[in-house]
Amino acid sequence: MANASTPTQASPYVGQVLAPSRQQIRLVQLLPGTHDAPIVCSSCIVSLSETPPRYTALSYVWGDGSDRQTITFNDDPGFLITRNLHTALGYLRHEETTTVLWVDAICINQADEGEKNHQVPLMGFIYRNAAETCIWLGKESADSDLAMHLISQLDGDDLHSTNNSLDTSGLQAILALQKRSWWSRVWVIQEALLSPNPTVRCGLATLPMEAFMVLDDIRRSYHRRSREYVRNGLLSNLITQFSRSLRNPFASVITDWPDLRRELLARPLNGDYDQNHASRLSYWTQSLEEFGATDPRDKIYGLLGLATDADREYMRVALERRMTVSRVYTHATRLFISSTRDLLFLSFDVENRAPCPRGEDEKTGKLPSWVMDYSHRPLREDGSWFRPDYIPLCPYYNAIGNGSVLGAHIRTEPFPFDDEALAGLLFLRGLVVDTVVFASPCPHIRPHHGLDGEQRTRYSIERLQATAEHVLDWEQKAMAPGWADPYDYNTGGSLGKTRLEAFRRTMLGNRTGARLQLDYHESEADWDTWFDVLLGRTEMPSHDGSAPLRSEEEALLQYLLPLRLALIPKTAGKSFFITSRGYFGLGPLTSKPGDAVCVVEGAAVPFVLRAVDDAELVAFAKTGRNNEKHRHFKLVGESYVHGVSDGEWIAGQSETQVVDLVLV
Repeated sequence: MANASTPTQASPYVGQVLAPSRQQIRLVQLLPGTHDAPIVCSSCIVSLSETPPRYTALSYVWGDGSDRQTITFNDDPGFLITRNLHTALGYLRHEETTTVLWVDAICINQADEGEKNHQVPLMGFIYRNAAETCIWLGKESADSDLAMHLISQLDGDDLHSTNNSLDTSGLQAILALQKRSWWSRVWVIQEALLSPNPTVRCGLATLPMEAFMVLDDIRRSYHRRSREYVRNGLLSNLITQFSRSLRNPFASVITDWPDLRRELLARPLNGDYDQNHASRLSYWTQSLEEFGATDPRDKIYGLLGLATDADREYMRVALERRMTVSRVYTHATRLFISSTRDLLFLSFDVENRAPCPRGEDEKTGKLPSWVMDYSHRPLREDGSWFRPDYIPLCPYYNAIGNGSVLGAHIRTEPFPFDDEALAGLLFLRGLVVDTVVFASPCPHIRPHHGLDGEQRTRYSIERLQATAEHVLDWEQKAMAPGWADPYDYNTGGSLGKTRLEAFRRTMLGNRTGARLQLDYHESEADWDTWFDVLLGRTEMPSHDGSAPLRSEEEALLQYLLPLRLALIPKTAGKSFFITSRGYFGLGPLTSKPGDAVCVVEGAAVPFVLRAVDDAELVAFAKTGRNNEKHRHFKLVGESYVHGVSDGEWIAGQSETQVVDLVLV
């Protein structure tokens, strides 16, 4: 929701007080008129607990809050709305009949904080009850009609269809449509998913949302009916070739569109639904990185329609107390950890997080180290920094082994105090594996999103070369004499048969590009040769001619594709580190000597933690001191540690070695 309107806009709501106990909402009756005629509308109160009249819910982008136009609303001729909403109402209005709508900026009194607090949790039900939801992308542009037409003709059943072969102008038109603001607004997730009948509209052109699902399938070379991907290189259309450029934030939703809607719409409208049919708020916050919101708190509030009743009730406290952004994020993360009893929510790149959320300063809004900044405030305002895609390691490892020493889920109370002053403390149990003695970073490499194929190839080669330089430096350091060596090469297996193999497995996180367990010596893979070609130690085998390639650079990229898919995501924006006992690891970019590597109850991966001394604890306004069984740390981030991440190390430990860890 946007900021409250000026007090003068409260007057149209006189005599229309909503009763929260009856789930009352307002609907807008948009009077008929020609496209350019002044907009006139009125409101009426209905109850969601009864049977409301048919209405269309509008899903749109507010736009520039300072660019406003007037309409006549409830006889007030000076009611201000944003230009984008004004345009949408002009397009949605019929010339002869009244149109009944639900529009957040009009149906909710934006000047009444109390009303907003009880209307926000109802928004999921509002969209569920709508006969139709109009997804308004904006007015038409020079090529938007072309884009809508081309998308309507795409063939998801036959991915090789000529309907999927576009020329450059068609690709550019679809790209422009995919970049419209609606696709990156956090509120649209629940608005689209919960609507029984969502329709995408751009100007006068309309399409069902399923048409954009087909576009996304072709972009990903995915055949939905068979649930299989077409092998890389077999689809030659421009949509697939420029998959990354055509991807927008909503792709994370549209990819699983039918399954998500089936789950969410299975629950009854009255809200007393089986919790098994409710997607938890914690699940949805993991998909927020690319979505934006005018008010950073909406990165949480904008998802309440997808949450369980218990989640909504818990977050209602934040709404009623008008918590700051940092407190809302902390409050939500406490909910996620307490309800799931796992630490997936600590799987974020702390280096990519500003000290405080957008709109707050470090003195009053500093986040605990274990709380993600969902506002995603950039660290550098000049544009020289970019936020890379981040894929958590957590689901793909098992550092706690069989659970006999530390549980797969947190077994003690992570938040034992109700005191608000201690809300930023997270109490956990864990084992300190070792201490980092060497760390070397591999900076992020800005991704290429252009449509020029030759530029993309050059960029891919440069990215590969930059990665190779870091891997070569790290290998020389790892192979140097003098390090302790904790690996038993006689057993072979997943740890490797040599120290060099152990290092190379570390570079891959011991997983393939598909995040599957790495079979280093499988017949169809030649990891050692791929590494040697990457590092310039051997020549690439001759191209087999199975697919035409325009250059040797393309041949190299194709040959090294399995290695690229496994290596670059694991090393970009990470530090290679070595511990005092000789363990190899990949951790956060800011890892440094002295950091502790810990296995923590409820976490599938080891964490890199940085000790907080007693003097520093005073700065956090916390009570208590470090002692042998009670140690305070700041989270640096998750890590892959070879010989630890798959439960090997913890098999030799006992519960008597477990210590209490407090994250601040």
